[in-house]
Amino acid sequence: MHRFLRFCLLCLALTPVPAMAAELLVIAVSGPVASLEPGQSVDPAETLTLATGARITLLKQDGTMQTLQGPFSGTPGDSGATTAGTAKSGSFAALKTLLGDSDARSTVLGAARAGAGELPAPPGIWHLSTDSSGPRCTDGTVLVLWRRDPGKALSVSARTQDARVKGLAWPAGEAALKLPDDFAKSEGRLAISLNGTLRDLTLIRRPDALADAAPGALLSWLTDNGCNRQALALIDRVHAGAPLD
Repeated sequence: MHRFLRFCLLCLALTPVPAMAAELLVIAVSGPVASLEPGQSVDPAETLTLATGARITLLKQDGTMQTLQGPFSGTPGDSGATTAGTAKSGSFAALKTLLGDSDARSTVLGAARAGAGELPAPPGIWHLSTDSSGPRCTDGTVLVLWRRDPGKALSVSARTQDARVKGLAWPAGEAALKLPDDFAKSEGRLAISLNGTLRDLTLIRRPDALADAAPGALLSWLTDNGCNRQALALIDRVHAGAPLD
């Protein structure tokens, strides 16, 4: 009897157990989608139905980003889906928190999902917002400042450990301003004066290993380093099917 029980236990131990399906995270939504919003989890086995003009982008726990375009009916693994690269993502929980925040959620896709007056994400991943202080991620090739309200001309001074400039003109009507090439590879503190208003940024340079990384890996790195506005800009571009550069 004991030998028989041991045999049964061994059989159970060797029997493959179906792996639990990992959840998917909705990271962007546009068009007529009433039941989903950024930050919401979706079961990969769940049947999704999207009307014409609806579009959602999903993130898997392995870093795969997937965009579904209506009309569509099926599970995320169906052939109708398009993927935007695969890479391990270590920031799934952090992204969930970021996108679940009402302020963060309002920036995803700007006016595509948000109402009038809500703050949009920068138009490019490497545009450094000057609307507040904090960490900013760079690609090590150029530093471009960005402001959401380009209504007036500004006099800009900027300083890092390796470079500095004074009295740089930021014309009215222009939302982006390229800093001199001396700033391109700067890291660490970037102090900026905008008509006397100070911004204290911390520059974090993208590792060379991520130069050709899939969007999921880059999104993870941006989120890990607190570059949340830039992470939202990446989501925006992937969702729109636009190039990352």
